[in-house]
Parts: sequence; structure tokens; C-alpha cells
Amino acid sequence: MNPVKRMREEKGWSQAECADCAGISQQHWSYLENRPEILNILYAGMASLAKGLRTNYVGLLMERRKDAVAVEEM
Repeated sequence: MNPVKRMREEKGWSQAECADCAGISQQHWSYLENRPEILNILYAGMASLAKGLRTNYVGLLMERRKDAVAVEEM
């Protein structure tokens, strides 16, 4: 079963309540319930974004460390 629909049924919420909570229109919520494959695309996009942000953050930390070492050596 679609995880979006399962979650809604477990909570006992209507589509309108779920859409309001998620900050989307009821039409978009219905679309997510009827097209579960779109969730895989969203999850993959979020995972890719998180990986990119983590990589950039580690790179930033490494640059700061290099700068700190350079200042200490002066």
C-alpha cells in the first residue's frame, strides 16, 4: 500500500486534514496517494540534496581547518 495513504488511514485523518498539515492542496495530496511512484522520486531527490549539503559542509569545515592551521603557523 502507498505509504502516504497508509499513514493517513492509520491517523484516521481526511485528505483535507493531511493536505493542510503538509502545507499542500488537497488535489496534490490526492495525487500523492494515487501515484506512489512520485514518492520515490521525491525521496531520491531529498537524499541527493542531503548528500550534497553534507559534502559541501565537510568541504567548508576542511577549508576552515586549513585557514586555522595557516594562521597558527604564522
